[in-house]
Amino acid sequence: MTLVLPAILLLGALPWGKHPVGFEVTALEDPARPREGKPRPIQMSLWYPAEKGGQEDLTFGDYVTLLASELGPASPEQVRTTVEEHASFLRTRAKMSEGDVERWLAMPMRAVPRAPPLATPVPLVLVAQGNGNSASDQAVLCELLASHGFAVATSPSPTRIAGPMKGEEDITKTAEDQALDLAVLAKAARERPFVAKDRTMLVAHSFGARSALLYAMRDGAAALVSLDGGIGTKTGQDQLRKSRFFDAARAKLPILHIYEELDAFMAPDFSLLRSLRGADVRLVRASHLHHMHFTTVGESVGQFPALAQVTHADARTTQAWTDVANATVAFLKGRGLSHLGSNLTAMKRPHSQ
Repeated sequence: MTLVLPAILLLGALPWGKHPVGFEVTALEDPARPREGKPRPIQMSLWYPAEKGGQEDLTFGDYVTLLASELGPASPEQVRTTVEEHASFLRTRAKMSEGDVERWLAMPMRAVPRAPPLATPVPLVLVAQGNGNSASDQAVLCELLASHGFAVATSPSPTRIAGPMKGEEDITKTAEDQALDLAVLAKAARERPFVAKDRTMLVAHSFGARSALLYAMRDGAAALVSLDGGIGTKTGQDQLRKSRFFDAARAKLPILHIYEELDAFMAPDFSLLRSLRGADVRLVRASHLHHMHFTTVGESVGQFPALAQVTHADARTTQAWTDVANATVAFLKGRGLSHLGSNLTAMKRPHSQ
C-alpha cells in the first residue's frame, strides 16, 4: 500500500499527549556477549508517562551528554569533551553558527528526570536506533510517545559499542546484536512496575528496522513502525535472511513502513516486506524528507536555516516530520492510517504489487 503524507507548512503543532513525561537512564550489561573481557554495556534511556511534571526539565544538550557514558561511567571532563565534540561537528559539518549550536543544545525538552510514573502499567515501545545513532537522535519522538501513554526504551546503535561495520557482510551480526540489545532493554523495562508485561511494540529508524524485525521474529511484538528502515530497501536483504533469528513465518504483526524517495541510497525495494505473508504491511511514502530527517534533525530544521540547507530540507520538511510522528503515534495506538486524510491512496497489503 502506498500513501502520501501531506506536508503543509505550519498547519499545526505537534499534538502532545495528556501526560507529563518522566525520564531515567540505566547502565545495563549483557555478560553473554562480552566486550574487551567485560560484559557488553547497554545504556537504557527510558521515557514514561508521569503523574506530574516538575521544574527540572531536560535540555536537548542533556541528551547529548549521554554519548559520554554509553560504554561506562563518564567523568565531568569526559562529558564536557563529548558535548564540545558534538558542538564542533555541528559547526563544521552542519555549518551552524556558535549561537545556533548553543541555542539547540539549550533547547528545553519535555521530560523531567525521575518524575513519579503513572500507577497503571502502560505498553512498552522499544526504539531501535539507526546506524551510529543514540538517544538524542530520537528524543523528541520518544518524549511524544511517552506523553501519549507509552513507556519508551532505547539504547545506542550497536556500532557505537563495537565500532563501524566494514561492509554488507557485517549486517547479519550487527542486526542480531541490536536485536539482542532490544531484548535486554525489554527485560529491564518490564521490571519497572509502570511497564506492562504483555504488550511490546517497536519503532525503528534506518538500520534499526532490520534489528527490530529480527526481534519481532525472535521474541514477538504487537506492532512495528519502520522509519525509512533498511527492511524497505534492496541493500542487506540476503544478509538479513541469513540471520539465525530470521523466520518469515513468525512475522505476524502489523508493520508500518514509512519511506522517502529523495535519497538514492535508500531507493525503495519492498521484496523483503512482501515475503512476510503473515504480516499486515502498510507502506507510506513521505514527501519533503531525506533519510536524515527521520531523526530529531527533521524536527529541528525549521528553526536552524543552516541545518536545513546542509541537509537539503525545504519549507515543508518540519511539518512532514510532524506528520510522520503523528502517524507513528496513531499506528501504535491501533488507529491505523485513516487520520492521514482524503489526499492519500491506500492499499491494505503490498504483496500483490
